Amino acid sequence: MKILASLAAAACMSILAFFAPAISQSFELEESTYKAKEALDQIFTSQGLRKPRMKIVNSLLGSSLTKCSSGSTHGYTKVTKQSGPFYCPLEHTFYMPARFLEVFLYDYGPGAVSFVTAHEIGHAYQSQMGWQKQAPHHEYQADCIAGAVMRSASFSARERKEAAKAAFSVGGGSVHGSGIGRQESFMKGLKLGITECNR
Repeated sequence: MKILASLAAAACMSILAFFAPAISQSFELEESTYKAKEALDQIFTSQGLRKPRMKIVNSLLGSSLTKCSSGSTHGYTKVTKQSGPFYCPLEHTFYMPARFLEVFLYDYGPGAVSFVTAHEIGHAYQSQMGWQKQAPHHEYQADCIAGAVMRSASFSARERKEAAKAAFSVGGGSVHGSGIGRQESFMKGLKLGITECNR
């Protein structure tokens, strides 16, 4: 009986050890996501703005459906783990596909995940403020908002550095802007605050 009990205990430990990295990573993704949302909520409150009604879907366990279809103005689009993160204003939902964030977390650290969150939710802030810019300046402005969000004392210097590297990495193309432009926009918000993001 003692041998069986020992074998059972060893098996349980092996199972926990197998799942521990995934559980830890999932927690880190969610913590970084919600920390950015909380900091942005504080900015909304401090300026007397209505906090955006928003649901965050991490898409960790499979695919999700959204009304914000890619390349058209109607219908549903399937969001998978391979998709990039985006905010769907029709549903007030921020989709955070796990695969994309796992890569960011692994390559840059939790500060990069907070940057992505703050950038996407920043689009809701732009909408409330009536800030309308053409591409790629609309994205630059959201990067600036993300920088202002990460001025919060809840973020470490290391997380801010991770975010700056991530901002550079997502540059490319006429719609999303250059890596240098995105990183500079993030640093502008980080140094000067959110009121400077519309200047």
